[in-house]
Amino acid sequence: MSDSPDGGAQGGPPGGLPGDTNRSRRRGRFVELLVAMVAIAGELDLSVVLQRVIDLAAEQIGARYGALGVRGTDGRLEHFVWTGISAEQAARIGAFPDGHGLLGEPRRRSGPLRVDDIGRHPASTGFPPHHPPMRSFLGVPIGDGRRNLGSLYLADRRDGKPFDSDDESLLALFAAAASIALLNARRYETSREQERWLAANYGLTHHLLAGTDPDSQLTTIIRTARRLTDADFAVVFHVDQTREHMVIRTADGVEADSTLGRVLPMDASRAGDVFRSGTPVVVPDMWEDTRRAPWLSDTLPPVGPCALVPLGLADDALGVVMVSRLRGRPPFPTVALRMLETFASQAAVALRLARERTWREQVALYADRERIAHDLHDQVIQRVFATGMLLQGTARMVVLPEVQERLLRAVGELDETVRQIRATIYQLEEPPAGTVEDVRSALLSVTDQAADALGFAPSVRFDLTPDIELPVRLREHLVAVVRELLANVARHARAGRADVELTVGSGQLRLSVADNGVGLPDGGRRSGLRNLAERALSLGGEMTAEARAGGGTIVVWQVPLHA
Repeated sequence: MSDSPDGGAQGGPPGGLPGDTNRSRRRGRFVELLVAMVAIAGELDLSVVLQRVIDLAAEQIGARYGALGVRGTDGRLEHFVWTGISAEQAARIGAFPDGHGLLGEPRRRSGPLRVDDIGRHPASTGFPPHHPPMRSFLGVPIGDGRRNLGSLYLADRRDGKPFDSDDESLLALFAAAASIALLNARRYETSREQERWLAANYGLTHHLLAGTDPDSQLTTIIRTARRLTDADFAVVFHVDQTREHMVIRTADGVEADSTLGRVLPMDASRAGDVFRSGTPVVVPDMWEDTRRAPWLSDTLPPVGPCALVPLGLADDALGVVMVSRLRGRPPFPTVALRMLETFASQAAVALRLARERTWREQVALYADRERIAHDLHDQVIQRVFATGMLLQGTARMVVLPEVQERLLRAVGELDETVRQIRATIYQLEEPPAGTVEDVRSALLSVTDQAADALGFAPSVRFDLTPDIELPVRLREHLVAVVRELLANVARHARAGRADVELTVGSGQLRLSVADNGVGLPDGGRRSGLRNLAERALSLGGEMTAEARAGGGTIVVWQVPLHA
């Protein structure tokens, strides 16, 4: 009787009630834990899984704060979720922890870590600004038996006591459940990502081969990339023919229009590194990166995680695609980078096929134009000219002055017709690169494109020596400078008029862009103009930017003709 479970052991508590109560509590906690594990294992959405794990762990153990970090196959932190800190406070704190201090200890030692006073631990590096103070700490690694997947952290029990061995064991169970759920969710997420990217590639290829214009094609590429990577901002950096500068041809997302036309040097930018190496790059926090472009701080909200991939194969890239998220958002996961790289490569192939088809169509069109031009020259002009000669000879034989005057007037009309036909023939022929007509056409195309951003069409004036021929490299510089200057007018000047004037002669090329806007601000940012000035200096020229009489700004960019 004395050994009866209901009666309790001899000398034990009368009636066994406290023992029953403890067993009931343990049983209740076990049931709660089991329910929590089932809830975790049954969820396939990775973001939901991670948040549920840390929420349940903090709730079951009674912690005030909790965090869960997941690392990709390259060891880089790709997911970081938390509980106990608001989103606004997290944004003020800034970038996610890199795991170099106390948070990295569970991963480095491959085992749990309990700390009663964080500030006294030798691995502690303190807290960043705006971070709430914390005292006690409990961390355990998350693994699958072969590699570390991340870590699970808790801080400050709500009852003020330090974490104990029971808390450690319980958190280890959550880490084990998190490992299984994480692997399942990753497989599911990967399959879903692959389906989305495959569908996007199919739709993109169909769109590109449908014969849309190049700008529309690039817009479709980055819009798709931004949507699939859940980015806030995306751009395509286009490499000019000099291969010394990169220009933002297309942008999508937050403040995208303010970046169009921006020029950055190839040698001093992350985009240039990616283009030349052909290797994708992930930047955890572009705002703090030493090689970020100066225009990021001029035009965009704080940009945090960034991923850059070549648009095409490593040795034959067309440019660079960059997707980015605002600061405070999680970095791009490894799988997203791989998918983005594949997507950009396939998009470049489709883009090349589309452009090759367009080129073939243009070749056929030019062939037709050339045939028509030859027909006009060899047949129509000759016949019209012969008719004019016939009428002119007839006029000499006519006695009546009125008839003679009409015949000579008809001859004059035929001469004018011949001149118009010759002008038409000239327009039908594609002008060679660098010729007067080619330069004129290129600049008119740039000003036409700028009209939407400006809200009006700029006026354009040319003073060109007829037989002049610009080097291809200088032509590319000229087009990029005009695009950037008009983009600056659209972004900053608040102007109602812009005048573009190009003068080429006497061994010099002189470009001026004037507006009637608010003028140059005192002490304002001029990183865009600084880039253009450096471009002029590299060509042996100079650039000036001055206030314009009557209001506005005039920028003069002048370089030697054979720079």
